[in-house]
Amino acid sequence: MIPIRDDAPRTRRIFVVPALIVANLTVFLLQWRLPEEEAGILVVSMGLQPREFFDNWTAVLADPGLLAGAWADFLEVGVLPLFASMFLHAGPMHLAGNMLFLWVYGDNVEDRMGSFRFLVFYLLCGVAAGLIHCFLHPESLTPVVGASGAIAGCLGAYLFLFPGSRILMVVPVFFFLTFLELPAWVVLLYWFAIQLPWVQGVLGFLNLEGVAWWAHIGGFLSGILLLPLFLWIRRPGERSRS
Repeated sequence: MIPIRDDAPRTRRIFVVPALIVANLTVFLLQWRLPEEEAGILVVSMGLQPREFFDNWTAVLADPGLLAGAWADFLEVGVLPLFASMFLHAGPMHLAGNMLFLWVYGDNVEDRMGSFRFLVFYLLCGVAAGLIHCFLHPESLTPVVGASGAIAGCLGAYLFLFPGSRILMVVPVFFFLTFLELPAWVVLLYWFAIQLPWVQGVLGFLNLEGVAWWAHIGGFLSGILLLPLFLWIRRPGERSRS
């Protein structure tokens, strides 16, 4: 099922979601124009590789003196990929799907939180998703790229902020496309359910490669857990909205 739009109203102009979409599109176009070999190097160096990530942090925690005179190198391999990987994508469909979900669900979450808080929330969800993936696949050398974990955090927040809003979905049925309007809680709980390994086993696509399922799960749960904090922190004089 592909979301097209929702009916949750906005009460202010949003800035971060459009800026994130432009940033992701720009990075992808730059990435796409690189020669194949250079594009591969970029993904390997800026994608999040669990084993390399842990190796670097383990070495520094065991001997903090390694950071003396090497802060820049450590930040490049031990911190930057957590953020840079959110802006790299594996292909046009990967990018298009992520940006569509960000636009449909992220705008209302930004509207409720405010732009600055939403940006911090988005990045924290992406980092949490990446870390959870690393902890569950510590020996993996496959670089993880994509905004899916951060966007999953937006989905988790949307579930609790706008559970009764209506989502217009496109549902492929054989060779035809059907439009279906469903409550947000149904759509998002279904989305979350199909990320779970045991549900995937029942549906028969457990072995689908190239998808960081646990990053999706981690991002979604992080969004739910972080939401109360980002609604509680308010600007001076800002009133709560029901």
